[in-house]
Amino acid sequence: MTRVISLINQKGGVGKSTCAINIGAALNEAGKRVLLIDNDPQSCLTRSMGTDEDDQVEATLLNIFECYLQEERDCEKPGERMQLEPTAPIIQYFRGMDYIPCELGTAMLEVRLHALPGKEGILRRYIDTIKDRYDYILIDCAPSLGIMSLNALTASDSMIIPIQPGKYSTDGLNQLMGIVRQVRCVANPELFIEGILISMIDGRVGCQKRIVEDVREKWGKYMFNVMIPDNAKINEASASCRTIIEHFPKGPGAQAYREVVKEIFAHEKAREKAKREAMKRYE
Repeated sequence: MTRVISLINQKGGVGKSTCAINIGAALNEAGKRVLLIDNDPQSCLTRSMGTDEDDQVEATLLNIFECYLQEERDCEKPGERMQLEPTAPIIQYFRGMDYIPCELGTAMLEVRLHALPGKEGILRRYIDTIKDRYDYILIDCAPSLGIMSLNALTASDSMIIPIQPGKYSTDGLNQLMGIVRQVRCVANPELFIEGILISMIDGRVGCQKRIVEDVREKWGKYMFNVMIPDNAKINEASASCRTIIEHFPKGPGAQAYREVVKEIFAHEKAREKAKREAMKRYE
């Protein structure tokens, strides 16, 4: 069964793209087939995977949305046909790990989708056409809570919230949790929080320790146990368009992402066990 996970935080600069890429690489190392979707017009994930805006690609996330917009305009029965081959936007990074690039023009979709009925479900409709090819689909969201992020949450089983332990690191968490509740009520009742993932942590900085303690006090039940270190090798890997698993596989950065994946697997086992126990009570 395919799992779809969004990485989201309306605050920028918290490491969403880096986390998406390296969690994907760690999942792939564990034998899973992975698709990364760049859902951010800034295209940080796309560039980190080695695709620049000047590169010629067959299609991007923008083309997927353009296709469904065209269907709504031109079809008597919206959604009955698709002009784009579902696999056209997919680029292979290495065996078992693919990605869908994004481009700057995607930013205008917020305006174009505003009055479209069912706009929050476009990405989910597309993912349904290709999800059988993958075990995990990770969606890297823009630092906003607009229509594109709503599409990601509607399509997702769960969400990871990366945060940086800075002065304003927890700003917006209450708002984001409120959005989650709204999405559950309106579009995706099964959405749950995979966890809050603290990234770029430097254990030598005293104020960061205090911030982590504050976050744990308020949001502890949602937090991953592991934290991603502020590690030069992770930055080097991003700069060279490589994953940390490729760049420095035995280092603390790579090991931290492996631990994130272990926790994701543990969450899945716990949920499956809870479902089985719930079913037994109704037998």
